[in-house]
Amino acid sequence: MLMDLDYLQALMGGTLAETPADSYRDIWVIAETRQSRLAQVTRELLGRARELADLLGVHVATVLIGHNTSGLAGEAVAHGSDVVYILDDALLADYRTETYVKPLASLIEEKKPEIVIMGATARGRDLAPRLATRLKTGLISECVALDVDETERLLLGTRPTYGGMLLTTVACPKARPQMATALPGCFHALPPDHNREGTVEDIAVSVTEADIVGRFEPTQAAQPKMSVTDAPVIVAGGRGIAGSEGFTQLEELAMLLGGTVAASHSAVEFGWAPREHMVDITANHVHPDLYIAVGISGAFPHRMATRGTRCLVAINTDARAPIFRQADYGIIGDWREVIPELIHAVKEAKTQ
Repeated sequence: MLMDLDYLQALMGGTLAETPADSYRDIWVIAETRQSRLAQVTRELLGRARELADLLGVHVATVLIGHNTSGLAGEAVAHGSDVVYILDDALLADYRTETYVKPLASLIEEKKPEIVIMGATARGRDLAPRLATRLKTGLISECVALDVDETERLLLGTRPTYGGMLLTTVACPKARPQMATALPGCFHALPPDHNREGTVEDIAVSVTEADIVGRFEPTQAAQPKMSVTDAPVIVAGGRGIAGSEGFTQLEELAMLLGGTVAASHSAVEFGWAPREHMVDITANHVHPDLYIAVGISGAFPHRMATRGTRCLVAINTDARAPIFRQADYGIIGDWREVIPELIHAVKEAKTQ
């Protein structure tokens, strides 16, 4: 199903700014950083942007906004960027909506990129719609696939609807730039090429103290946990776990295997696991080396989110569960009996 953002906006009584498309070129990725590196979702988006830019015959640009991020320009180029714009200011050290929207909108209006994409993270979900509103353009949010119509030069964003049971492809034919956010884990980052060359441009930032609405009190930073989108091994629990207590055992197995714990949509909705651990077409897409699905039936939204897994092991009491059609290995049995045996076996293997 192909949907037109201009048509939808008209239905809601609003209009998007119709802009001459010929004056817009290049694909931009608005970067996020984690522990002094580009966030994994940014590296993934750079990989996809590179592929789409080659189809359209344009450049890829990365926007590094924050404080003391210029050292990441080389990493952005290695992952596919041709140009890196650096917006650096001490007042941008902490993310605040207005202080980020203002300089980004100004830069986009000046440089006129054809396409602007960013991760559908907590920051991206806040920043992207505000930025699109400021630019009077549309936004295709939480995409699981990004493609282009080479003839019409349209960005085609595929996103889940109806709880992930239906996929729709959306385009914004008239307004520019075309904007989209993509869920983490949907694309593969390109192997870094440290021989690539790119251009780095420092952009003057006009942010003042008057633009800062709120202040942050410094606190002791918590030890960062492994993200489900970065983990090489994931042990995930579903409705069949029947409570939050079971996730303690899953976490023990995950730690022994050097991975992290995750949860299905149902398990998160029941409150058994935090939302950032959700693996679902509407949340995190994962591609670990090993994925152990415990008490997960394997509905379509979950299968879509785990299709990049190298090896999937399913543990379920229902031999007809759809997860077994996807699994490389299946164990038909009660997880309360299987998981302790797996934990024991891994511990024994580690002592040998």
